[in-house]
Amino acid sequence: AASLFLSVLMCGLCYGPLDPSMTRIEVEFALRDLPASVLVLSDGLASVSVALAEMAAKSLGVKVMKLRASTDTAGLFTLHGASGPASDPSAPMTAGYSGEMPELVTRSRDEVGLALHTSGSTRRPKLVPLTHANLCSGSICIASTLQVGPSDVVMNCLPLFHIHGLIVNVPLPPHGKGRT
Repeated sequence: AASLFLSVLMCGLCYGPLDPSMTRIEVEFALRDLPASVLVLSDGLASVSVALAEMAAKSLGVKVMKLRASTDTAGLFTLHGASGPASDPSAPMTAGYSGEMPELVTRSRDEVGLALHTSGSTRRPKLVPLTHANLCSGSICIASTLQVGPSDVVMNCLPLFHIHGLIVNVPLPPHGKGRT
């Protein structure tokens, strides 16, 4: 999830993580509210929540992609099966990739990079959009406050659908030049 989050940001897209314990109705609400165009699920993870999320996405016409983690290298992954309804879900998404490094995508600091829902304790969950500027300044301030350096190791104990787990612990090592 951490590698996917950083990859989505680097591509100039918006990341909207979901709690894996959500019901199908909650997933449908979140996908509609975002509005999501793609749902990425971990490949090989057979659970009721994954099946419910996939059914919710398909009922809304949201494409479903499967993330396959590398068995050799931490953080590397391939995405499979989002070219459309007739696509081969086992084929990696390499169509059109020449092996060359793609052009760097630049985004305005005011563009939304992360969209999270509140817990919904006062009624329905509300969408909270965070810009690239929000994400960068928050992690830079925390890295500075904690004085994270190259010899430090940062361990994340929070779920990667939680705001603190994502916007503090994931970008903290790169901004503080620490290790994960």
